[in-house]
Amino acid sequence: MLDAKEFAADRFGPVEGEASRWRHKETGMLMVGRQGQSLAELLDEAKGAAVALTPSSAPPTKAGRKEALQAAIAAKRWAVETGGTVAMGVGVRTDEVGQAKLTGAIALFDHDPTLTTIDWEATPGVWVTLDGPTVRGLGVIVGRHIQSCFSHARQLSEAVTAADTHADLDAIDIEAGWP
Repeated sequence: MLDAKEFAADRFGPVEGEASRWRHKETGMLMVGRQGQSLAELLDEAKGAAVALTPSSAPPTKAGRKEALQAAIAAKRWAVETGGTVAMGVGVRTDEVGQAKLTGAIALFDHDPTLTTIDWEATPGVWVTLDGPTVRGLGVIVGRHIQSCFSHARQLSEAVTAADTHADLDAIDIEAGWP
């Protein structure tokens, strides 16, 4: 069982290429935080949760693997959904802030008939001037990108749920097929 001293920040290392994920250097335990959450914040929550974590050398159960795969699918969907897309030859942010700003720009054009164009920072340092139809088109492209992420995640999730054996689970590639 891991006690509070096991939750010291120096006992964890970052998982390469994965924001908000850290692995315990001795036990291999994976800590997964919310987007933008620091290791210190995550460890404070873990300490306060009074959860006993017991590393196991036993082979993973099918149910445990399914649970882990479902969590990994959700994390991958989030990363792809919010990782941006290319629309009309320009990279476009698709994180929650980008989605909200695009929705606001569409509403602005819908409610201000005198507005003809807006200046838009598609990605940091890349500025474009957009008219109403173009903004609405971007909204459709971003919306379809997000919906494609959810649809693919659903397919993967249903495959995990339907898997009867460890071999079935091994055959599910959660890295392939994303938009």
